[in-house]
Amino acid sequence: MINEPWIKDLFDEKPARSLESIHNALHPSKQQLAALEAYTEKIRQLERKRIAHDLHDDLGGHLSALKMMLSHVWKNLPQTAALTNQYAYLDQLINACIDSIHTISADLIPDLIQAGLPSALAYLANELERQAQIPCEFLCRLHTADIDKKVAATLFRIAQEACTNIRKHANATSAELHLFSNESEVQLEIIDNGCGIPEKLSYSSQSLGLQSMHERTAELGGRLVIASRGGKGTLLSIRVPYFPVAGFKD
Repeated sequence: MINEPWIKDLFDEKPARSLESIHNALHPSKQQLAALEAYTEKIRQLERKRIAHDLHDDLGGHLSALKMMLSHVWKNLPQTAALTNQYAYLDQLINACIDSIHTISADLIPDLIQAGLPSALAYLANELERQAQIPCEFLCRLHTADIDKKVAATLFRIAQEACTNIRKHANATSAELHLFSNESEVQLEIIDNGCGIPEKLSYSSQSLGLQSMHERTAELGGRLVIASRGGKGTLLSIRVPYFPVAGFKD
């Protein structure tokens, strides 16, 4: 054992630390852990939002430019059956990529729903106007803001699918999103002044989208009603039972 006086003096001057003080030093408090978790989640959300915006604005912009260039080049090519088929395939492929980017971008921003369904739908209305130059008004009259996150997320996905159909198929010049509620149910309405939905859908992708809306609504015990007139627009009305947060069960 080293028996130097100066080492002995250091031990004599500083009392031994208790096990409790050592434990407190090594284990942060619950408040510290909660603060760290909140800060980490905030950083994650900011990073997701940055990636979503980069995808939408950068990659989405490049694909839109590519679509325009493809259309311009096509007009100067000889019109043959083979080239027509190739052009149709490439145009469809670019559209699918753009749609995927829009979907992924929205999925990467989880705080949309965390901020509440009204905020998420207002964002969707703004995006429809920004992306497709279709003015979209959002009206909200909620009996309560206490809507279960699963219900809110499902209604948002339905509205997102409806806005995609408006942008791709409706040839609309305006649209509206309405959100209402009473003590027993929540109602979401999506309205456009476009060409309407034909009795026999011409677009299989649109048909699948409508089927998805019906299935999502049914999962919540609700019902989806579609009213459409050729050349006079479409109304989608979704009604689901109101589930308070404390009472909702998966």
